[in-house]
Amino acid sequence: MRKTILASMLLVLCFASAFAQDSGQSLFKRAGQEFTKANFDKAFDLYFDARKEFLKEGDAKGAKDALVRKLQILRILYDYPYSKEKAEAYLAKTMKQFPVKERRSWLENGKADFMIIEGENYYFANLEKNLACRDPKIMKRMKTARNNETIFFRKYNDLIFGKDSEAKLGKPYSNPVIFRVKGSARITKDRLPKDGILKVWVPLPVRTDAQDNIRVISVSPEKYLKEQPKTEGDMGNLYMEIPAEEIEKDLKIEVDFEFRHFQQGFAIDPVNIGEYDKESELYKKYTRSYKNTAINDKIREQAKAIVRDESNPYLCAKKIYDYVVNYIDYSLMPHLTLDVLGKPESLYVHKHKYGDCGAQSVYFVSMCRALGIPARTTGGWQLCPGKESPHFWAEFYLPDYGWVPVDTSIAQTARNSQNVPEEKCRILEDYFFGNQDPYRFVIQKDVDVMPSPEPDGPLFLNMAVQFPTVLCDTSEDDLAAILVDSWKFKFDSRLEKNK
Repeated sequence: MRKTILASMLLVLCFASAFAQDSGQSLFKRAGQEFTKANFDKAFDLYFDARKEFLKEGDAKGAKDALVRKLQILRILYDYPYSKEKAEAYLAKTMKQFPVKERRSWLENGKADFMIIEGENYYFANLEKNLACRDPKIMKRMKTARNNETIFFRKYNDLIFGKDSEAKLGKPYSNPVIFRVKGSARITKDRLPKDGILKVWVPLPVRTDAQDNIRVISVSPEKYLKEQPKTEGDMGNLYMEIPAEEIEKDLKIEVDFEFRHFQQGFAIDPVNIGEYDKESELYKKYTRSYKNTAINDKIREQAKAIVRDESNPYLCAKKIYDYVVNYIDYSLMPHLTLDVLGKPESLYVHKHKYGDCGAQSVYFVSMCRALGIPARTTGGWQLCPGKESPHFWAEFYLPDYGWVPVDTSIAQTARNSQNVPEEKCRILEDYFFGNQDPYRFVIQKDVDVMPSPEPDGPLFLNMAVQFPTVLCDTSEDDLAAILVDSWKFKFDSRLEKNK
């Protein structure tokens, strides 16, 4: 009898142990182990199962955490979608003018960006653009890429230096342009959850020294607005909470607004820039190491090596600007992956010596901060007519002048274009240190600032909100990605008279 009881107890313990292994927490832990090894297929399935178990167990937080991790895996795969075989096929389509052997060599010698996933190389989504941007020889052989760069440069050059424009250098705020902006997106009914709340943030202009007269004309569906649109502070946005069960058809989100943006032109006397109040909130906030604007010993050493014995903040910033323009290649970034993995953009750029507009700006800012110069990465969109696109740039602070704009990546466009004389290249590079065109739409005054109200989970991309974003604890689909893909801005502009 005793043996029977002991055997029964052992059987119960075995069943209990098996149940524990399949609990939500156990599955979540195993998923994390696979995630750490970049076995994302296995991790995704385990997070999926963990979420189901958490929901059965009534653990809302566990279910939400599993959903977040599941979506984060998808976002890494957005950045790195191509196996070697698919990358070869992709390059054969986008870079067919290059020999097969040469294209394959880029994949094999590390020239093309990749990430090891499931033990194999998976290649970056925009690999052909990065191959061209980082290698002038490849760029010269890619007529379409060079033509696009040339068209953009000529349009921008005409905006600043053309006969119908006035580059009023030395006048901080001039030549205002008024923009009317309409944005819209649609999420089809079949992609929406049956219940739960969609928390939606839509970017708006934020008031700055160069941007004002912001007016929100209309919002739809207006009845779901939870607070007044915010256009002050660190970021401009509106916020809606939309009950999924009230959405009868497709969800369409629309916004209509206008704002005014000034051209900036600073004539700075390096001898008279004022003294920093190192105890002020501004100084402490914009000289700190923070999230993507991380400062480590290597960045401090690099900044000191660039400026050498120079101590004047304005002249130091100019040396750092020249370094980024001349030695940091333009290259599209795996922003989503870095965000998920918690890897600061400034450290990535320092290691690889390349980056896109935002990454270059963050690197410039991190080196300025390393030297005690307040700086921030500002952005939203650049609005060169017909060539509008998401964009970031930098600003550094001088006490007697305020925030001074810097745009390293647009300064590089002349050298990536066709038949641009050296003198014109230098003029454009000089212009974008301390000056800026009025064709800008500022959404946020720094990276890693949060919209209002602050989200209760990670956004599609935490460092920047250039498109609407959404959180929903009941959706298995990546609604944020759908919203980004479907969002369209329409821009109209006119010069303001008598300014």
